[in-house]
Amino acid sequence: MAFGTESDGVPVTALREMAERWLDPDAPGDWNQALMDLGREVCRPRPRCAVCPLAPGCAFLRNGAVPRSSARRQPPFEGSFRQLRGRVMRVLRERPGASLRLLASESGEPLERVAAAVVALAREDLVRAGPAALAGRPQGRARLAG
Repeated sequence: MAFGTESDGVPVTALREMAERWLDPDAPGDWNQALMDLGREVCRPRPRCAVCPLAPGCAFLRNGAVPRSSARRQPPFEGSFRQLRGRVMRVLRERPGASLRLLASESGEPLERVAAAVVALAREDLVRAGPAALAGRPQGRARLAG
């Protein structure tokens, strides 16, 4: 609840009265859940303002915002660097250590790309990599951290 006398031009006492009418004192969380469900179904990822029951009082629309398509947040997994990192981790879980050459062979990826994945995983302390592996040399070795 706002601590001032107004919130978005509505007196705090009026807001309190509305909240008391809307909220079930025995299940106040139901209102919050309903708003989250509305947001998931109507507001995101691409707003569907035309079907929103709250559109008449919506600050998004009142401020002249226009719903637009959302951009894909993550590229496809297949062939991604994320997928390669997972393959490297899987190989290293199966053996105590492996050379970059073996990791490249097992993952079906070029040595340079595998070396980049090992460097990234080492930076995150998920794997331990020797200097040769960090330099991208085929005989360089890596193992799981820990």
